[in-house]
Amino acid sequence: MSKQKQNIPPTVYSTKVETPASKRVEQAIIDYDKGKSTLFRKIFYGAAAAVAVLMVVLSLKSGINGDDFYQDDYSDNLVKYYASMGRDTSYRHDPASPIFYYGGGYEFPVGVVNHALGLTVDDAAYHDVRHVFNALLGFLAMLFTALIVSELAGWRAALITLLLAFLSPRFLGDSFMNPKDIPFATGYIAAIYYLILYLKNIVSPKRSTLVGLALGIGFAMSVRVGGLLLIAYLFLFLAIQLYLQKRSTGGIFKDINLTKKALLTAVGVSAAAYVFAILFWPYGLANPIKNPLKALAEFSKFSVNIRLLFMGENNMSDTMGWDYPLQWIGRTVPIAVLVGFLGSIVLITKLLRRFSGISIFVLFFVTFFPLFYIIYKKSNLYDSWRHLIFIYPTMVALAALAWVTIENSLSKNKFASYSFIGLLALLSFEPAYFIATNSAYPYVYFNPLGGGIKKAFGNFETDYWGVSCRQGVEWLDKQGFIKENMTDTVTIMTNFGYNVEKYVKKKYGGKVRTVYSKYDRRYEQKWDYALFQSRFSAGSHLRNGTWPERSRTIHTIDAAGVPLLAVMKNTNNLTLQAEAFVKKQQLDSAAVLLREEIKNHADNDIAWNTLSSVALSQNNIEEAKIAAENTLKLTPENMSAMGILGMSYLRANDVSNAQATFQKMVKLQPDYAVGHYYLAVTQQNTDINLAIKSAQKSIQASPSFKAGYELLATLYEKAGNPTSAAQYREAATRMK
Repeated sequence: MSKQKQNIPPTVYSTKVETPASKRVEQAIIDYDKGKSTLFRKIFYGAAAAVAVLMVVLSLKSGINGDDFYQDDYSDNLVKYYASMGRDTSYRHDPASPIFYYGGGYEFPVGVVNHALGLTVDDAAYHDVRHVFNALLGFLAMLFTALIVSELAGWRAALITLLLAFLSPRFLGDSFMNPKDIPFATGYIAAIYYLILYLKNIVSPKRSTLVGLALGIGFAMSVRVGGLLLIAYLFLFLAIQLYLQKRSTGGIFKDINLTKKALLTAVGVSAAAYVFAILFWPYGLANPIKNPLKALAEFSKFSVNIRLLFMGENNMSDTMGWDYPLQWIGRTVPIAVLVGFLGSIVLITKLLRRFSGISIFVLFFVTFFPLFYIIYKKSNLYDSWRHLIFIYPTMVALAALAWVTIENSLSKNKFASYSFIGLLALLSFEPAYFIATNSAYPYVYFNPLGGGIKKAFGNFETDYWGVSCRQGVEWLDKQGFIKENMTDTVTIMTNFGYNVEKYVKKKYGGKVRTVYSKYDRRYEQKWDYALFQSRFSAGSHLRNGTWPERSRTIHTIDAAGVPLLAVMKNTNNLTLQAEAFVKKQQLDSAAVLLREEIKNHADNDIAWNTLSSVALSQNNIEEAKIAAENTLKLTPENMSAMGILGMSYLRANDVSNAQATFQKMVKLQPDYAVGHYYLAVTQQNTDINLAIKSAQKSIQASPSFKAGYELLATLYEKAGNPTSAAQYREAATRMK
């Protein structure tokens, strides 16, 4: 027994007081799992090898993601920078994205391998290399998560942790193709693992521990400068450990030399990590102090601002509520992990007693602090909670520790113990099935608590990365619509242009042309086939079941019965031709073509909407009203159709319905100037003051909206306020 005690790593809670019997039993179980039997260790590493191979294989099925347009170019430019010894600075010359704020810890080595293999961005293998690297880093994140648990609760618990991490569809799916968030998460969790090892023996830490800690911090920083947070963690937890160890060991750190040694070690690790990160980051190399701080300030506010679908509404990312990350976490984390993680919060006192107290504190702190800080700072997040996915590994670790703690409390009752194991297996089956049936894009997973992806469709983004474009191209190829050595040119329209272009440009010898278009502008160019993601479509349109346009949709790429991507075939160009007639003011010809189009494609919302505008221009009020109503049946929040419907009511002297329509418009889109303008028009004969307020809102929404100023001038004249009327009329005359 004495030999066993010598093998147990010292903790800050080591004392000479006799350990209670229950504590000795728990420790004996931990000791058994920790190495007194090598069985679970062998099983663990066997499972880890299988997971690594499987992740690499699955990554080869994943598609190009929506950010690769920037990432691929940055990767190639980093290779040019280092190959030219810093003379080629093209990495900084992308006006569309300040990608240089990111380090090259992932992009540079991937770029080197691709260049060494002679691959270009138009080669399929180029992207395969990136996905394999990504998958291996995702695997390492899972491995380090499990190793943390092995240190605390043994190899059997580590095996459970590894399986929980692997059966996490969101994290797994991002591991295949997310070159920003997954590499950062890997560096983050690796640093936490080595930090925990270091805190166990700060007096004489192993060299491998210090090297691992420096590399973990350095790699995280080399991907995203936010890795500086790990240096702050190092000093924070070192200070806590020094304090705790001083109290529990009779004042070992009263010797100032030992305290200095620990602090100097931390400084050395931090410096090594910083140097490592800067070496892989040209922007940081240019000014190692100023530029990293500038990048950190930029990331703290996430300057990208895009329209998102969240909780059924489409709004800009900088307007999301404080609960945005919490909603996504609660809906996308597998139940087994979610229940375990929440259980760890409930069992926190027991976990602190049973395992290394400082280690448990570290796991909780590094999970909750970034989450609370982002909520407090009201940071601009988008695309679910991928910017926070680096806290997921520690969530899994805490979940696993909670599960094994609960299992241990049931160990005396075989039925309860077996039932517990069965419950965990049952909870794990659901995400495992989703991964197996959606292995190319498992990151679109939603857990059953919110109704899964079927309930999420139309309320939350699904394939926001656009990876399923690959399956769309492959389906077109399989059906023979596009093929190698074809003679005719085929045009594919898509709202993920970069993704699709890279799949077709080289393979089909230039005979497959891609054009970019938003879904609601799809008839402004000629096309033969289209690949449209639901990304950026209105939530009401998706929930309405009228996306995509069924009469032209020949196939959909689905996840659990939910369409991620629509493959469409164009049978005519009537809508395009009609739009051309509209531009020439040949409205009769446009109307004829639009009516013919609608006979065969009654679900063409664009044709209905264009017809409503044409009919209103021809003063054909009834047809305009019918066409606008049909547009709204297909796209319920179509502002253009709603405006035409309101104006149709106005021209028919139906002021009540017109007013109700414009009120609905401004409620749905408060910054819609035209809506406020026409609402004021409907109010001017009944409540002049209310009309003035509405007109003022129109110019607040659009300060250059000349018609709003003119209307305000007229309204103030009616209200008997010539001074204000003159001011607004003068302002209107100054506008073009």
